[in-house]
Amino acid sequence: MKSFNKNSLVFVFAMIFVIAGIFSKIGSIFENVRNNLDEIFSQKLNYHAQMMDINSIKDNLLGMKVVVSKNVVKTDSGKLVQLESQYTSDEIHKTVLRIAELQSVAENMGANFLYCAVPHKSYYENVPENVFDYEKQNYEEFVRQLGTEKISHIDMVPLFRNDKIQDNDLYYRTDHHWKSTVGFVAAKHICEELNKRYGFSYEKEFTDIDNYTVTTFPKLFLGAYGKKVGTYFTWKGADDFDLITPNFDSDILYEDPPSTPIKQGSFDDVLLNKDYLIKDYYHKINYNVYMPAKHHIRSFKNNLADNEKAKMLVVRTSYAQVVTPFLILQNKETYVCDVRNNQGYEGDKGNLKEYIESLKPNYVLVLYDGVYSVNYSDQRYNFF
Repeated sequence: MKSFNKNSLVFVFAMIFVIAGIFSKIGSIFENVRNNLDEIFSQKLNYHAQMMDINSIKDNLLGMKVVVSKNVVKTDSGKLVQLESQYTSDEIHKTVLRIAELQSVAENMGANFLYCAVPHKSYYENVPENVFDYEKQNYEEFVRQLGTEKISHIDMVPLFRNDKIQDNDLYYRTDHHWKSTVGFVAAKHICEELNKRYGFSYEKEFTDIDNYTVTTFPKLFLGAYGKKVGTYFTWKGADDFDLITPNFDSDILYEDPPSTPIKQGSFDDVLLNKDYLIKDYYHKINYNVYMPAKHHIRSFKNNLADNEKAKMLVVRTSYAQVVTPFLILQNKETYVCDVRNNQGYEGDKGNLKEYIESLKPNYVLVLYDGVYSVNYSDQRYNFF
């Protein structure tokens, strides 16, 4: 039998120490990696904007026009749009019947009703041949059915064309919303239409842009589509942004919820949030300067309006952010309602039928954009 070799025992212990050292080093490396990742995330990926812009330049140089994963398409005019699905006539009809139901609720309470029909942006655009967009046929069928069901409505498409606003100048290039100057013109058309149909009393000087100051902020706004694909997916880059402020006195009381005063002051102080006038493409939504759609119900009282002025309920989506402030100037009381189920909204959604019955407004105005299938419609109108 061989004698025990003490050197073997020394070798075994030496290997144990070496292996332990290696694992200790590996553990230290992983710990350093984890700490570095924590530091990167804690800094909120400061280089995200630069990488997005670099990637957008690369996509543009390669001639890319469609980003399927983001559902963003660059049109022939260089604008960014989202493709719209095809809806059947029956799906559209179910949506129209929901609007008819809302009109019936309003009229039964003695309110005058008006639905403002507005297409999505792609209605005006030509998309690449290898993709399909159905907004134009959806919208035209939708407007046709609004007429068939005798729903009190206006179609904004011909109104804008009669006002000599070019189709290519309605929407922000990188976003799905109207430009603020277009929202101002829309408010004028709504006042005119309500006056023609129902004798709505409004101040014509408040619909004249010469009585306002329009301040343009060059290349301030990168819209929702631009944020998805980068600033230079279209060579024209970010959008200019216009701020419209009245040159006349105003005194608005903002309550949220109704009967709970939040703020009182001028149009600028109450209806504009100038904290959003900062150039920060991937973190700021400059469009939210105008009354962001974050609350289900808000109320505004115009302290300078005559008592005979209207009490109006505006049921809206976000595109009407640039319309509502200019309607508030025309009414004694304006109540703004958004019944969507979006995350981050404040306050309970509530029951719109019951709300109309308790509010007893003189006017119910619906400002919703696009055409919706029955499922989407139910999300927005299933609250009776």
